[in-house]
Amino acid sequence: QKKRESGEKYEERIAKLLKANDSYSIGYINSLLKDRMEKFKPLEAYFSNIGAKDDGKEQKLNHFARIENAYTEAKSLLTADYPDDKKLSQDKANVEKIKNLLDAIKDLQRFVKPLLGCGTESDKDSHFYGDFTPLWEELDQITPLYNMVRNRMTQKPYSVEKIKLNFEKVRLVYNWPKIEQGFILRKKESDTFYLGIPKQNDVIKEIKVLPKDNNDMIELMNYDQGKAGQLVQNLMYKDGGVVKVKGNRIEIREKGEKGEFTIKEDGNDKVMTGDILDSNSSKSIVVSINDKKYSFDIDKDGMINYQLEFDKEKYLPLEINRIRKLKSYNSGNSFVKKDCMTFIDFYKKAVSEYKKCNFIFKETAEYNNFKDFTDDIDNQAYSLTFEQISFSNINQLVSEGKLYLFQIYNKDFSPYSKGTPNMHTLYWKMLFDERNLADVVYKLNGKAEVFFRKKSVKVERPTHPANQPIANKNAQNNKKE
Repeated sequence: QKKRESGEKYEERIAKLLKANDSYSIGYINSLLKDRMEKFKPLEAYFSNIGAKDDGKEQKLNHFARIENAYTEAKSLLTADYPDDKKLSQDKANVEKIKNLLDAIKDLQRFVKPLLGCGTESDKDSHFYGDFTPLWEELDQITPLYNMVRNRMTQKPYSVEKIKLNFEKVRLVYNWPKIEQGFILRKKESDTFYLGIPKQNDVIKEIKVLPKDNNDMIELMNYDQGKAGQLVQNLMYKDGGVVKVKGNRIEIREKGEKGEFTIKEDGNDKVMTGDILDSNSSKSIVVSINDKKYSFDIDKDGMINYQLEFDKEKYLPLEINRIRKLKSYNSGNSFVKKDCMTFIDFYKKAVSEYKKCNFIFKETAEYNNFKDFTDDIDNQAYSLTFEQISFSNINQLVSEGKLYLFQIYNKDFSPYSKGTPNMHTLYWKMLFDERNLADVVYKLNGKAEVFFRKKSVKVERPTHPANQPIANKNAQNNKKE
C-alpha cells in the first residue's frame, strides 16, 4: 500500500513543480481550476473586470475609476504652484492626496503585472503582447516616480544643515575649568541647565557675585578632571620638587628606513639622522647625540619630544629610566611584575606631591599593570561641584552684551513631558546625580561643541487637539488612552 503523503511533503512537491516553470498560460491555469471549482470563472473574466468587485459582501470600483477619483482629489494641488513659504512634506492632507493617487496607479501596475510572463515564452500571443508591452512600459514609469516622491515626502521635517559656532574663541567649551571658554549653570529646584559663554575674558571676574536671596540663586559648576594618568610619566624631581615637563615636539622627516629632525644646539639648527624602527604597536627613531644613543617614540602625528627625553635621562633615577626604556612596566611580552611595582611606587609618590590630592591608592601588588594605576588616579582626580552665584547678575551681564546664555533643553525637560526620557537625557542627568558624584561612573568630558541650525519645522496648528485621548494603535497593548 502506497504511503500517504504528508501535508508538508505535498507543499514541498507543489512548490517544486511551480518553480520548474517561470510562467504558465492562462489556458493551462483555467484547465486546472475548472475541475476544482464549483462556480468556475475563467481567468479572463478576472482581468476584464480590472479589479472591480461586487459580490454582495464587498464593493470595489475598477482600477481606472479609482485612479480617476484620486486624480480629481489631487488635481487642484497638481495644477497650481505650491506656496514658497510652506513645506509640502509637512502638509499631511495634501501629502495624503498625492499618496492616494500614486498608490492607485501602483495598484493597477500590480494587477496587470502577472500578464508580463517571463518574456522568453515561445508560444505567447504576439498580437496581444504587441499592444500590451508598450502600455506596460509606459505604466512602469510610475515606479521610479513613486520612489522619488515617497523618499521626498517621508524626509525628516527638520533640516540637518548646521554651522559650528566658536564665538571668536580659539577653543570653545574645550576645557570646563576655564570659565572664559564657557561654563554650566544649574537651577537645581527646576532641573534647568544653561550654557554661558563670556564675550570677553575680562567678564570672568564679574560672574561670581553672591546671590541676594534664595530666589536669586543659581549654581555655577566647578569641574576638575586632572588627567593625572596622562601626565604622570612627565613628572620628575627637579630643583628640589616635583615638576611636570612638557618638552618640545618636533616633526620627523622620514626617508625610507631613515629619519631626520632638526634641533637647536648653541642657538644653531642641527639636523639629526637616525634609523626608524617600526613594530606592530609603535614606531621610534634611534639617533646618536654626543656619542650617546637615544630612542625617541614617534607619535601618531609623526612627531617626537626630544627635550622631554633628554630631561627624563637627566632627572629620573637610573632604575626608573631602565624600566621605562625596556617598557617592562606595561602589559606585553616585556612585562615584569617586579619592575611594574617599582615603577608604580615611584610615581605614587611623585603624583601625590605634584597634585596635592589625598589619593587613596591600593597596595602596589593589587595593580595588574601600570595602566590600572593611571586609571585609578584619573578616577580619583575627577571632581564636579557647584557654588551659588546671583542669577540676576548673570541676566544683567547678558543685557549688557557681555555674556551669551543658552538654555540646555530637549523635550524631556518640558514640565509636560511624560514617559521614559531618551538615553541622552538620562546620561546628562546622571552626570550631576548625587549618587554618581559619590561613586563616579559617568564623567563629563571637555571638547564640547556648539552649532546653529536654522528653524525648519513650521507648526501652524497643534499636532493633536487638546483634551482628546490619543487612540491606542496597538490592540495587543492594553493601555489607557
